[in-house]
Amino acid sequence: MKQETGKYIIFTAILACMLWILPGNHVYAAQMAAKVITADNVETTYESLSDAVAAMTDGATLYLQEDSSERIDVPDGEHWKIRTGDYTYSGWIWMGDESEIELVDGHYASGFFIQNSLSTYKNYVVLDDNLTMDRDARDILERFEKPDQWCREYEGGQYVLETTTKLPYKVNGQLYASSARATYGVEDGSTLYIVEDTDRGISRINIWNLSMDIDAGDCTVKGEIELPKNCNIISGSFDGATSVSDVGVYTITEKCRFTSRGFVVSCCSENEIVVHDSDWYYRKVSVDDSKKNVIANGKTYVDIDHALKDINRNENIVFNLTDDYPEVISLSYGYHVKLDFGKYSFKSYLENFADLEIASGRFDGGDEENAVYIGTTQQITISGGYFGYVDFDEWSWGNGNPGYTVKGGTFSPYAYEYIKDDIADGYQAVYKNGNYVVQKQQTKVTGWQASDGKWYYYDADGVKTTGWQKVDGTWYYMDKDGVMTTGWQAIGGAWYYMNGSGAMTTGWQAIGGTWYYMNESGAMTTGWQIIGGAWYYMNGSGAMTTGWQIIGGAWYYMNGSGVMVTGWQAIGGAWYYMNGSGVMVTGWQIIDGRWYRFNASGVWIG
Repeated sequence: MKQETGKYIIFTAILACMLWILPGNHVYAAQMAAKVITADNVETTYESLSDAVAAMTDGATLYLQEDSSERIDVPDGEHWKIRTGDYTYSGWIWMGDESEIELVDGHYASGFFIQNSLSTYKNYVVLDDNLTMDRDARDILERFEKPDQWCREYEGGQYVLETTTKLPYKVNGQLYASSARATYGVEDGSTLYIVEDTDRGISRINIWNLSMDIDAGDCTVKGEIELPKNCNIISGSFDGATSVSDVGVYTITEKCRFTSRGFVVSCCSENEIVVHDSDWYYRKVSVDDSKKNVIANGKTYVDIDHALKDINRNENIVFNLTDDYPEVISLSYGYHVKLDFGKYSFKSYLENFADLEIASGRFDGGDEENAVYIGTTQQITISGGYFGYVDFDEWSWGNGNPGYTVKGGTFSPYAYEYIKDDIADGYQAVYKNGNYVVQKQQTKVTGWQASDGKWYYYDADGVKTTGWQKVDGTWYYMDKDGVMTTGWQAIGGAWYYMNGSGAMTTGWQAIGGTWYYMNESGAMTTGWQIIGGAWYYMNGSGAMTTGWQIIGGAWYYMNGSGVMVTGWQAIGGAWYYMNGSGVMVTGWQIIDGRWYRFNASGVWIG
């Protein structure tokens, strides 16, 4: 009876291990997450993938029996097979340099991609559906629509590509199935041929000073062109208008054409972008000057020459400058044009205007340009500055004031000498930011002032301030128009964060759910930082990191507060050891006088 009781107790214990109870007195069998079949055909099931992986041996096959994204570690020198059946795997696979893995079958959340991350590791991360790879699966060859078109087996140093898909790209006589793979093989000075329409774009990154011909024939390329600085696209056909930035990403849209359509354009030198106006004139414009636009007759142009083509065809139009501009403005004799320069300056001269009006504007020239010539000379040289309405047929600083009184405007110091005696009663000239501003006399304001929902700060002389200002012991930053800034600001090559009251922040700041650290000068920090006696690591965007981090080729672990840990650490059910510098150790280590062994992933194994 005792023996039977003992058997009953053992049976009950086993049943308790195999079953688990949910509320409502329903009993369910524990789900098996994975199965392992060893090389000698011994089969065992496990409740978690981590347990199954821990039991894997050389030559074994791992069967996933539920969806999983857990990490899989393949020890150095071992060969494993993985079969997922109807389940998906979307996590990481870590392998030593001498280990191998065979994908027997199954569904991976997005294909399989391998990339060397450390000299002693291989990182295997899942990407998009149905990718094939070559060179030990390190490079993407093609994205296929059919899931059975994978790289099948390893032969002769690479995975064999099996596909009947037409290869639409050719470089140096070699056909490629994707633009990414084709442009990867483009050498300096070579030609990329596109033999069918594609929306995959063209990619060529991390290579400097590349000169590349693109011959698209009658085909078109849609999508993005991603290129390095200092490269040239010599030819090609692209469908759409270009939106180009100085970082090298080129979005092709409807209005961009290259030599196959009759235009030759340099697309991506370091300081140039391609722009166009409504009349399809193409121009290379410095990135720094890309905002220098003019508007004539309702059209926006990137240079004065194209605007003048419209001016010469239309009388009685307004010529509006939207930024500072140094060029000459020239118009055929006999046209009537109004100039509206807003707050911007024109720093050269006008010629061939017989009937010219200034609706408003600011004109800034050198001290040697001491007069405005009107009439038969056909050339008007601007010096100083003026705001307001004036007809050049009646106004000449060089010949004196013909009877006007000044009731407004901004004047350079040089121009101020000519108009200071003509300021109307009740008005005054106030010196601001290097110029004289004529305005109504008013009570001087100082300190903080709100206008149109924006805050400004005026100094003791009543002058609106710009740049850094220390007010009552707190730092603020005013933009070029004097507006108090809030939020992130890039100033002098560093990033600062101004709170909702405009005050510059220092120390720890939680912004948008992310922690940042501003030093005592308010600048956002990056990289390693020792704060309060603890080490933290801020990424390139300044965000405090947590969890596993690879920095300078070594692995570190930051706890939930961002602090770098040292010594023994239990992480994800495994034990790791970080040395005094926080670096995760591998291999044999002597710790407190005893030897310990850690695998290539840093896990303590004995």
